[in-house]
Amino acid sequence: MCPKDELVAVTGATGFVGAHIVKQALENGYAVRSVVRSQEKGKQLLEHFPSSNHTVSFVPDIRDKEALEKAFHGVKVVQHVASPYTMAFDDARSEMLDPAIQGTLAVLEAADKQGVEHVIITSSYAAINCYEKGGAIRDYTYTEDDWNPATYEDAAASPNKVYIYSASKALAEKAAWDYLQKRPSFALTTFCPPGIVGPIVHPVKALDQLNTSCANVWRLISGQTNGQVPPTLLPQTVDVRDVAKAHVYAMSNPRSKGERFILRGYYIDMQVIVDYLREIFPSHRATIPVGEPGTRNQPGPVARLDASKAERLLGMTWTTWNETYKDLAIQLWDMSEKQ
Repeated sequence: MCPKDELVAVTGATGFVGAHIVKQALENGYAVRSVVRSQEKGKQLLEHFPSSNHTVSFVPDIRDKEALEKAFHGVKVVQHVASPYTMAFDDARSEMLDPAIQGTLAVLEAADKQGVEHVIITSSYAAINCYEKGGAIRDYTYTEDDWNPATYEDAAASPNKVYIYSASKALAEKAAWDYLQKRPSFALTTFCPPGIVGPIVHPVKALDQLNTSCANVWRLISGQTNGQVPPTLLPQTVDVRDVAKAHVYAMSNPRSKGERFILRGYYIDMQVIVDYLREIFPSHRATIPVGEPGTRNQPGPVARLDASKAERLLGMTWTTWNETYKDLAIQLWDMSEKQ
C-alpha cells in the first residue's frame, strides 16, 4: 500500500493516459513526479497541473537508466505509461520493438536500484490479442491468461505496422514479468486496456496535435469522413478516465500487486455512435455522417474481454460509452471554436 504522502513517478506524463494519471493522483493527495522528455513539455505540464505536490524530472530517452535513477530517487511507486504509440515508423526494430522492450527494462532496473516498492505498467489489449485467430473480431472471450503469441523475429520481419506495435506491447510486458521472476524486489501490476478514448487533460494547443483516438473522433464529427461512417475496427473500448482510475486505485490496494488486469468499459459500434451524437447534438448534424441509422456496421462477431478481475479486486466501475463520446465531442467542438 502506498500512503498518499509518498512520492509517485509517472513516465509518459504529458501523454493522453499519463496526464490523466497525474491529474487523478494529485486529486487523491499523492505527491507526483512527472517524468517528461523535454523541459518545454515539463513546463507546460506544471502550468497545466499547478501544485506544490507536483514536480518534474527530465528523461529525454526512456532507455537512459542513469536519468531514470535520478527521476526515481525517493519514489515509492512508479507508473510506467511511456511507450511508443505510432504507425509512422520505418524500422520495426529500432523505432518500435527495441524502445518498448528496452525502455521497460530500463524503468525496472532503475526502480530496482532506487528501492521502489511497486511498479505499475500500462500494457495493452494488444499484449493479449491473437491476430492469427481473428483478433478483436472473433467469437471468443479473452482473459488475463491470454497472450499475444508474436515473437520478436516475427514482428521484426512483418510489414504490418499494427502487428508490430501489438508485438511490442506483448514483448515489453513479458520482459517485465520475466524480470520480476529473476529479481523479485518490488511488486508489479500491469493493465491491459483496449481502445482508449475520452476527454483530454494533457496540454494540447491545436486539434492537429490530438492523440490518435481523439483525432479519429474529431474526423468523425467534423465532416472529414466524406459522409461515410468508418468501420468499427476495434469495438472493445474503455474511457481514459477509468484507465487512470485503475492505475490510481492500484497504488493503495494491495490486492493489485502481482496481478495483470484487463480494463474494458464497453463495446462500441461507429454507426451506433453517430446515431447517438446526431440525436443529442442536432446543431452539429451537418458534419456528422448519417450512414445507415439503426444498424450496426461491425461485419463480424465481437471478441469479449473479461474485465471481472478489475471489478472484483479493484472495485472498478465503468463510464458508459454515451458519456465518453458526449464529453469528448463537446470538448473537441469547443476547441475548434477557440482556434
